[in-house]
Amino acid sequence: MTRTLLNTVRIFPTSGAAYDACQSDETMTAGTIFMVPCEGIVGISWAWPVAVTRSAGHLHTLENDSRTADLDPEVKQAVPAAATLALAFGWDLASFVSCMGLGFDLAG
Repeated sequence: MTRTLLNTVRIFPTSGAAYDACQSDETMTAGTIFMVPCEGIVGISWAWPVAVTRSAGHLHTLENDSRTADLDPEVKQAVPAAATLALAFGWDLASFVSCMGLGFDLAG
């Protein structure tokens, strides 16, 4: 399966700054993909900004969390591109990504 990376990914200096932006910046709509390179994080904006990487910093994780099944459609649609971006940088994916049946295997 061919995966394409998005050409608009927001970049933040810290996961705390990314979390704050998801809560206060109206351009960070549900499903917006963002990165925190210095922390090895790729995340998706949502009411609970979530990391698709194993490293989560100040973001929420969905490991063993019932919200995984209840992701907003915009967030579910963003997971494959966010996961592809994380893998392109060699960052490990959160285990919930592989459980979504998208064809991603966990690294490490």
